[in-house]
Amino acid sequence: MLTPELIASTYTLLLLLAGCVCLVQDIQQQRRYKDFALEPWKARLFDFAAFFVGMFALQMVGQSVAQLIIEAVSPDAAHWPYRTVAQFMGAQLGVLVLYAFVLRTYAAQGLSLNPAKLSPLAGLKAGAFFFLAALPLMTFTSLGWQSLLGWLRKQGWGIETPHQPLVEQLTALKGWEEWALVVLMAGIVAPVVEELVFRGALYRFLKGRLHPLLALTGSSFFFALMHLNLLQFVPLFLLAMLLGRAYERTGSILVPICFHACFNLNTLLLISIAPQIVQTSPA
Repeated sequence: MLTPELIASTYTLLLLLAGCVCLVQDIQQQRRYKDFALEPWKARLFDFAAFFVGMFALQMVGQSVAQLIIEAVSPDAAHWPYRTVAQFMGAQLGVLVLYAFVLRTYAAQGLSLNPAKLSPLAGLKAGAFFFLAALPLMTFTSLGWQSLLGWLRKQGWGIETPHQPLVEQLTALKGWEEWALVVLMAGIVAPVVEELVFRGALYRFLKGRLHPLLALTGSSFFFALMHLNLLQFVPLFLLAMLLGRAYERTGSILVPICFHACFNLNTLLLISIAPQIVQTSPA
């Protein structure tokens, strides 16, 4: 008899097998080809700090305005997921506007998010490939990290590793409209904004001041830290490292965006099928 758990487990196993094949191909290609040389973002420290401060300020303003609007338009809709999605969209809109201004300002200095000029279709294909190649690494890293945390807890370290409430919230969704809103938020908009900020801005800024590996490590650390989830800190750190590597390999921000979107959408799919066996949440 087909159960949700069996369907999710079979799907995950097939995806892991495909991932192992892609990982072998990725290693072979790494030996054969050189990475695309991404230029660092040569902004002054003050300008970059102002960008990040402005980004957070616009996020707070956009979130507050969105909350006021949805409560005024439809007080009955001011609950999960409508309020959360509206606040999220309002916050990210400000970030995107500021980012567009920064790109235009630094265009004369050669700052480009897609210097390789990949088409959207090529970016989608490459992103899906890197996502599959990352799955085996992500899976075993996650299992190892969870085992280590469990062992430390048994040793009396007092480590608490609660699940993110998002998993429980997703199981409470009613109807395709609510699912569509969450997919839009976590599966599309979040990957776009997070990749623009962490790979397109922070990583390339740090690359102009540090060794590329240190720049990638630093930006990945802040990416994992931002999610405030000890259970997924190391897997998310590895994910960010792989996202940065995909950006360097291809020279297009479209690739880590599609990679990141595949990761989040895959997690949402698993939660929709069998939430009780899912121990990760979208990044």
